[in-house]
Amino acid sequence: MLSEQLTAKERLIEDLNKRLREKEEKFYAQFAKLEKAMNQLNSQSMWLAQQLGGYGG
Repeated sequence: MLSEQLTAKERLIEDLNKRLREKEEKFYAQFAKLEKAMNQLNSQSMWLAQQLGGYGG
């Protein structure tokens, strides 16, 4: 009985760890997309500032 409970808890921990890893991977992917978008926006901002004669920092 005790070993069954222990096995069930171990399975639960494994499942939770798997779900945590999946969420972590999802967040890393989202962060990478956000970082790429920010870099593109910064490039556009710099280009626009150059077109306006450097106005706006």
